[in-house]
Order: sequence, then structure tokens, then C-alpha cells
Amino acid sequence: MLDAIIGSRSDPRERSTRADYPMPPTALVMTEGARGGTIETAAGIARFDSPSVAAGLSAHATAERAAHHGAAVLASLDPLDAQLPLP
Repeated sequence: MLDAIIGSRSDPRERSTRADYPMPPTALVMTEGARGGTIETAAGIARFDSPSVAAGLSAHATAERAAHHGAAVLASLDPLDAQLPLP
């Protein structure tokens, strides 16, 4: 079972619900750009706001940090252990 699936509600190829999967993920996150998005779990659907730029970093620097953490997860590393310190 997958822990989470993340997709974009604005992309028809990524838009889905937990019911679309034979083995639903624990969480299905659908982003909606500046509108934030939703997290769907067995308990229901919760909305979240779009975060402001992280700790005063530019959007580019924030994306670079996110890519670093994503790579850590894909390499089966604990992303918190691989977390970069804030400037």
C-alpha cells in the first residue's frame, strides 16, 4: 500500500480520488496551485492553504529545497535526517 499519492487537480491526467485505486493510498493529496489543495484520507477530505514562500526564500530556492527532500525520499532516506538547515 502506498502512503501517499500527490497530484494536481488542474491536470486531468493526475486528478483522482481514493476510490479510483484498487488499494487506496493512506492519503491522496490534490494540489490546486495558489488555492492550496486537499488531503483525502479514510477519515474524509481536508483542505489546506497554499503556503507562503518558505522562510523568506525565493520560489526558486524553495523548489530546490523541495527537490532535495524528494530525492532523499526516493533514495529511501529519512527526509528529516537529510533536511537542509534554514539560512
